Amino acid sequence: MAIFRTKVGDVYKIALPNDTARYFQFAATDGTCLGGDVVRLFLREYPIDTKPSIDEILNDNVVLWCHTMILRGLKLNVWVKVGHSPNIGEVDKIYFKDYVNYPPIVKCWHVWQINKKWEIPTFLPPNIKSCIFLIIHQKFHNILRFIFYKI
Repeated sequence: MAIFRTKVGDVYKIALPNDTARYFQFAATDGTCLGGDVVRLFLREYPIDTKPSIDEILNDNVVLWCHTMILRGLKLNVWVKVGHSPNIGEVDKIYFKDYVNYPPIVKCWHVWQINKKWEIPTFLPPNIKSCIFLIIHQKFHNILRFIFYKI
């Protein structure tokens, strides 16, 4: 069994169903969200056999930031590590949101930044976009690939 190690800054490749690939980078570990791995997914799709440089990948536009379990994806061969860069983007400017719905006790939005305290706003600012939590399960890893493909 292989031993996987992850580090903030690692860049990963995920194969898509149409013989292309996309890349994402491990940008932070979010203690606010149960120590979840925060990744940024890049926009451009490359032919599956292309090997772009790390700088080329990181200079692309970011489609989204999300939480996922990188080790789980590595163990299931959903993605592979292709490199590393200390350039992780502006993680201090990223906001996540979650809607908590436990009626009649709690029904509200939670907004937070990486490793900062949750806030419960009285209204949700329009500049805070949706947050996607990616949970990987062996039976559903093809669905995960489809999610990346459709973005």
